[in-house]
Amino acid sequence: DYYWVRDESRSNTEVLDYINKENEYTEKIMNDTKKLQDDIYKKLKGSIKEADKSCILYKNSNTSYKYFKETYLNVPYPTYKRIRCDTLTEETILDISVLAKGYKHCDVHEPDVSPNHQIMTYAIDTEGNEKYDIIFVSLENNAIIDHKIEKLPFGMYEWISDNCIYYIKGDESDRMNKIYCYTLSDKIHTLIFEVSDPLFEVSLELSQDGKYIFSVQVKYIIHQR
Repeated sequence: DYYWVRDESRSNTEVLDYINKENEYTEKIMNDTKKLQDDIYKKLKGSIKEADKSCILYKNSNTSYKYFKETYLNVPYPTYKRIRCDTLTEETILDISVLAKGYKHCDVHEPDVSPNHQIMTYAIDTEGNEKYDIIFVSLENNAIIDHKIEKLPFGMYEWISDNCIYYIKGDESDRMNKIYCYTLSDKIHTLIFEVSDPLFEVSLELSQDGKYIFSVQVKYIIHQR
């Protein structure tokens, strides 16, 4: 049972000493494989096309814009862009390399947009604990909008309408068990579904046509020997 190693504050000396000793041990026993590690890394990197562009797709049933992702040579993070369909003009909506500056860790989920394409959201984790804050950005002026959805395990959420987002919160052990509705107009968070059985989690997914929201309950089966 390694749950005791969990330390959100990164200040527990017992945990830090244990992790440092594990790292030292790993470094020692793997020392003679460093060339092999480097060769494998170069081979894997060589099989990836670093400068690339994703498929250009519509985000929802509103066909005003098409969206895509672009990566560049020797740039660690992608850039997200969109094309306005009536004028064919291209604009950058999120450059992760710029966003990541100043952070030791920066993990950002692919951004999403409101059905009317006026607001962009993205989930970001800068601590490395897989708890994500949802950031709201106006696509009219690229300004951050003052809405707060914080510390979501794995950053799971869906736009339901221009004024509503559904998202999943976890319990003290990060079991994803509650679905909330957040309305932008009044900044109210409303619990709409909860699963109390500790062996179940919930997930959230919007249908392609945007008409239905799916919540799947997953049960974990524990086998004891």
